[in-house]
Amino acid sequence: MPLLNPKAFEAEVRSGRVGPLYLLVGEETYLREKALHALIDAALRPAVRPFNLDIFRGGETPPGEIAERIQSFPLMAARRVVVVKACDELNEGAVRLLLPVVESPPETSTVVFVGDKADGRKRLFAALRKAACTVEFKPLREREAVAWVQERLKALGKRLSQEAIPLFIGRVGGDLGVAAGEIDKLVSFLGDRQVIEREDVEGVVGVSAEVSIFDLTDAVGAKDAGRALAVLRRILEAGERGGGVLWRLTQHVHTLMRVRMLREVRVPEKDLPDRLGLPSFVVTKYLNQVRKFSPSDLWRAYEALATAEDHLKSGYQTEEIVLQLLIRALCR
Repeated sequence: MPLLNPKAFEAEVRSGRVGPLYLLVGEETYLREKALHALIDAALRPAVRPFNLDIFRGGETPPGEIAERIQSFPLMAARRVVVVKACDELNEGAVRLLLPVVESPPETSTVVFVGDKADGRKRLFAALRKAACTVEFKPLREREAVAWVQERLKALGKRLSQEAIPLFIGRVGGDLGVAAGEIDKLVSFLGDRQVIEREDVEGVVGVSAEVSIFDLTDAVGAKDAGRALAVLRRILEAGERGGGVLWRLTQHVHTLMRVRMLREVRVPEKDLPDRLGLPSFVVTKYLNQVRKFSPSDLWRAYEALATAEDHLKSGYQTEEIVLQLLIRALCR
C-alpha cells in the first residue's frame, strides 16, 4: 500500500478519496492531528459523527470493544470511522484480536491507527505496512519549520521580517502547535499591518519550554560554561530527562563537526544551508560557534559525550553531575 508524505495525503483527502485503512505515524503531532481531522471531515458529515465516529486509545480500551466497533454497521452514513490512538501501546493480546480486521477491514468502516512510532518488527505494524495507506509525520528540520511558518503566514496575508524570523523560531522551538498558536496571536495583534517586525515578536510571542534547550546549546557553542550550567539547572528543574539533554548536545556537536568538515573542503558558505538542511540564520550561528572549536576540541567533545552516555546508562553518577561534568568538558 502507498507510503505518503503529509502534503500528498492532504491532496488525496481533499479530493474526497477515503480508503478503508490508514496508519498515521510520526512524532510531529500537530501535523498528524491536523491530518486526522481532515480525514474525519472527508469521511463523515458533522451531523452523523455522534453515531459513526469512535476514538479509542491503545492500552486503555479493551481490544474486543475496538474490534466490535470496527465491524459494526454505520448509522445514516456510508461508513463509520474508528480511530485507534497510541496504537504503539497495544499489547500482543490486543494485536492478536485486531489483526483479522487489519488484514481484511470491513467495506463499511475506515480504520485509522495513530502512533508516534511504528516498529516494523511487530506484527501489527508489519500488517499495517502491507494493508494500510501509511502517512509519516517526521519532526521538521529547522529549515522546514521556517518554511512552514512562512507558508502559514502567507496564507493569512502576513509575513515575518528578516530580523523577526530567528527570534520567532527561537521562541517557539520546534513545536508547530505552539508556533500555530503564536501566529494566531500575532495576526490578531497586527490588525491590518502585513509585516511582523522583531518588536512584535518580542511583545507578543511567549517563550517555549524548548527554548531552554536552545539556550543551552548556544551557551555550549559559545564555550560559556557558567551560562550553560545555569541553563542546565533550569532545564532539569523543569523536568527534562538527562537522556534528552544529552541527545540534543550530541546533535549540536555533530552539526558543528559537519560545518567544520564542509568548510575544510571549501564548500561555499552560500551552499551550506542546502547541504546541512538548515535555515541560513542557523548556519550563520554555527559558523560563528565553530570558530571556537579546533578539530581536536570536537574529537574530545565526542569522547566526553560517549563517557556521559555510559555514566547515564550505568547510574554511576546522578544525571545532574554527569551533565555538569559534560558541559565543563565541552566548554573547556
